[in-house]
Amino acid sequence: MLRAAICEDHAVFAKMLADKAVAYFQKQGIQLEVQLFCTEQEMQRLELTAFELFLLDIELGSVKGLDIGNRVHHENPQAGIIYISSYYSHVFSGYKARPIAYILKGDPQFENTLDDAFEDFIHERSSRIPDKIVLKYKETERTVVVSDILYIESLARKLAFYMTENQSMEIYGRISDMEQQLSGRGFLRVHRSYLVNMRHIQRISNYRVFVNDRDLPASESNYTDITASFALWKGLN
Repeated sequence: MLRAAICEDHAVFAKMLADKAVAYFQKQGIQLEVQLFCTEQEMQRLELTAFELFLLDIELGSVKGLDIGNRVHHENPQAGIIYISSYYSHVFSGYKARPIAYILKGDPQFENTLDDAFEDFIHERSSRIPDKIVLKYKETERTVVVSDILYIESLARKLAFYMTENQSMEIYGRISDMEQQLSGRGFLRVHRSYLVNMRHIQRISNYRVFVNDRDLPASESNYTDITASFALWKGLN
């Protein structure tokens, strides 16, 4: 799961941005948690290291979006910044923080430009993430290539990793934590107990997910979102 902060003093517009962001990332198979900061008091409590993405209005009354962006750039340099403004006047100053985009509110292509900025953020973030993770169980430590993971199953307090070449491994952990760790890397939560690598999904039908000839259950309540997320991912890859 990724976290985004939206600093925008118009609450209705901030909510619209949040809805669009959540919807876009959901289509990419990424869970996004958004927190809104619409007042000066809320912005002063903003924890800059707690978020991976910032959407910042330039004009925020006594609080300046440019100031927040510059602080993010220095204190949380791996985070993405998207500036949103009604004016071009600050565009050059804004690029000191190396934002992903500077978007005008009145732009007729605002929604498309915003989607492009989200796409650029995901691409840039995924390019920085190594294709390996380290799994530890008691005294055993193993480096696993992410693309070799077929799916992960939650077993009480343990997680079972099923991989290509009929290999498997168990560790202690929660599937929600692993879902967050693998966010943006092509994994789909198809059931409360299963996190599946979409590279290896053969098909999804009749509330079942078929992975390398294995048959896994799909959540009935989330089935529409699951099939839509997989279809979109498949179309983009």
